[in-house]
Amino acid sequence: MSPRLLILLLLCPVLACRGRSAEQRAADQRTADSVVAAVNASIAAAESTLIPGHQIFDEVVVQEHPRLLTAPSLEYPSKLRQAGVKGRVLVQLVLDTTGRVEPTSVKILRTPNAGFDRPVRNYLLRARFTPARNHGEPVRVRLNLPIDFRIQP
Repeated sequence: MSPRLLILLLLCPVLACRGRSAEQRAADQRTADSVVAAVNASIAAAESTLIPGHQIFDEVVVQEHPRLLTAPSLEYPSKLRQAGVKGRVLVQLVLDTTGRVEPTSVKILRTPNAGFDRPVRNYLLRARFTPARNHGEPVRVRLNLPIDFRIQP
């Protein structure tokens, strides 16, 4: 069933009310038209995410997983090191088809201290990965990565 038909069926009782003036029915029709337009816009936006090369795959469904090629050294914030703060930062990100982290996709999911967030973000944005692949073609992929901060004795 098309979304337009579904909306019209839902709005049918409103549009078919007896005793409504012509102005009220016209207002009802404008409301129905705006709802249909909003649904169509939402459908178009959803379909645009399915354009080849734009779809984001979850890391568990890609055939070839990305691998880290190069990365800068991870900067340990000196105040946190001196205070003995250590731990694991869990980050979610999207790798593009060239193996680079998409800057707007970096999300810190869990951190032992907010002071680790900026060094993790800088590290990831300068890291390079092999791209994830499906059927031999590079694809965008969403990853959850743990990044450990350890104090070496």
